[in-house]
Amino acid sequence: MSTAWFLIALVASGVGTGIFVYGFRQKQSLPLVFGVLIGACPMLVKSPWLAGALGATLLALFVALQRRA
Repeated sequence: MSTAWFLIALVASGVGTGIFVYGFRQKQSLPLVFGVLIGACPMLVKSPWLAGALGATLLALFVALQRRA
């Protein structure tokens, strides 16, 4: 486990948890799903840079879908 992977996993899990809690309190399913996906992406992808890119892409998609709704 590299330092880069650890830092990306730490940030992604924090952001994912925040989005998940927001969705739970607002009783919305979109933040719940994206919170779990963003938090889990470092565990599913072993490359730190790919995990960071995937997390950033999921976060951008979440923001775009939230603004549309």
